[in-house]
Amino acid sequence: MCGIAGSLSWGKPDNPENIERMLKAIVYRGPDAAGVEISEQVILGHRRLSIIDLTGAANQPMWDHTRRFLITFNGEIYNYKEVRLLLEQNGAVFKTCGDTEVILEAWKQWGINALAHFVGMFAFAIWDSVEHILFLARDRMGEKPLYLTGFNRDFSRGVLFASELTALIKHSDVQREINFDAVVQYLATNYVFGRHSILKNVHKLAPAHLMIFKEDHAPETLCYWHLEDSINQKKAWPSEAEAQEVFKGLLQEAVAQQRQSDVPLGTFLSGGVDSSTITGALALGGPSSSLSTFSIGFSEKSFDESEQSKRVSRHFKTHHFTKIADISSMNTILKALNVTDEPFADSSIIPMHLLTQFAREHVTVCLSGDGADELFGGYETYIADKLFKSASSFFPRAGFSMIGSFLRRFWPVSYTKVSFDYKIKQFIEGCALRSLPKAHMFWRGIFNPDQIRTLLSDPEAASDKELDAFCYVYPFVKQVASAHYLDQAMYLDQKIWMPDDILVKVDRSAMAHSLEVRAPFLDHRIVEFAASLPVSWKIHRMQKKYFLKTSQRGIVPNSSLDQKKQGFSAPVSLWLKGLLRECARDVTSSVTLLPWFKPQAVQRLWQEHEEGRADHGLRLFGLLCLGLWMNRVKEA
Repeated sequence: MCGIAGSLSWGKPDNPENIERMLKAIVYRGPDAAGVEISEQVILGHRRLSIIDLTGAANQPMWDHTRRFLITFNGEIYNYKEVRLLLEQNGAVFKTCGDTEVILEAWKQWGINALAHFVGMFAFAIWDSVEHILFLARDRMGEKPLYLTGFNRDFSRGVLFASELTALIKHSDVQREINFDAVVQYLATNYVFGRHSILKNVHKLAPAHLMIFKEDHAPETLCYWHLEDSINQKKAWPSEAEAQEVFKGLLQEAVAQQRQSDVPLGTFLSGGVDSSTITGALALGGPSSSLSTFSIGFSEKSFDESEQSKRVSRHFKTHHFTKIADISSMNTILKALNVTDEPFADSSIIPMHLLTQFAREHVTVCLSGDGADELFGGYETYIADKLFKSASSFFPRAGFSMIGSFLRRFWPVSYTKVSFDYKIKQFIEGCALRSLPKAHMFWRGIFNPDQIRTLLSDPEAASDKELDAFCYVYPFVKQVASAHYLDQAMYLDQKIWMPDDILVKVDRSAMAHSLEVRAPFLDHRIVEFAASLPVSWKIHRMQKKYFLKTSQRGIVPNSSLDQKKQGFSAPVSLWLKGLLRECARDVTSSVTLLPWFKPQAVQRLWQEHEEGRADHGLRLFGLLCLGLWMNRVKEA
């Protein structure tokens, strides 16, 4: 796990000091070593967090022994030993014991087809000094980030790239002009998704994509992995029992590969199904007495799971660490929000920040249960999808609109973590949309298009289509248009919610503390397996994650399998009436946000929230995080 940065300039040579500034901005991603290598038009930079092969020989940027290929790489190739053995059988010779050199030798052997051989999480750049070609690649699920921009708009003069926007903006050629489309996206979801970034002309390389840069050629972008194939062409499983045995084998293999480390390793353990499954797989694969597990407890009972995590730890006989976190301080919350390098307002980043900070005191690598909800149907929104499908066939759209208006007016606001009244109001309003994919996205939405139009100072600056941020999800819907509607919903979450919210939260929180987090459920073989299952096995009647839970009976304690999912969010609606009120009031009414939003519209949100007429907690929290980010960028 590391941080990377670099540039390719076809014209005027870039200044290496630019790359050094970029690397300095993300030193936390790799505090163990740093390096910059120049090869003609290319400058590659690297910050190293040493995990495999701790010797200096494995430092980067790294040349292959022929000095044709140069790489800077962030991530882990979990099956590097298997790939290395295959390469050695074909004559390759290695000087290090790590995975970076395996990527180089694989590239020499197979070119871009090497990507099909890798199991892991990664973002890397490879420079071919003979053919004068730069390759940028990102892992299949988007676990590792990669931002890029051109020296000019069409990339004809070259490209700049980095692991984080925080690094990229340190380059003297990167402009900090805000991207209006991304602001609309952010208002709709509280994060920026897809290829967009919050800055104009800065993009993210999409998961499972490769970019190729050649002089006098437009950049070529290739998608090297197609998850939709596993959904559209379902496997004919003989029985659910047989599929469960296959899954257990896949999980054991993934965990066995991901537990490889030359530094201390542990696992997050909330006590829920997902983290308990990973902990159980680790315990089955080796002595659990040496396994460290970590959980965070909170005084707020609505999102404290520390007692359940202790029970699971005792079951697997792990060395368990629990910390009761104090979030009564505004500074604690603001520190957690400051680790994001784009505007980001998923409140669960606060407990995640505290958990990764705590775990790093003991280990350098942690395994997590991320991905299970999206793969096996663990979210309440999938139940909402089922209810929508049933209700919309006999209940008129106007009826849902009328009920929604009634509930908004007369149902009292409770302000708990994610309250029942908030969920039911969102559900009813989503049903009025009639389009299931749009309703599915709406249930996680923040501002709808009408609310965005009311909020913006200049709504005429965008068309109706641009104000509907969800128009960007329709290409994904088309890719699985013939699939079951719940397969469509889970696919959308794997393509949008997971890489641009869940994995951003994990990566930025963990890397802020120089902690590597690995997610066995996101091994692409498990992802393809889950996509191949019948929907009815994953969501059985109204029981979420049925297949996963059934597969773990007899391994994971029943108390974990049968408990209600709690989630990892924070009570921001209450904080905005107390702990965060003064700060949030100042930030949301500051001159930083005034060019974008009508002051009276923001004031109306505050008034309705404080008077209990509506729960605008997530909306005001989103505006707070946007304002905090804009202030940081101005000061950087």
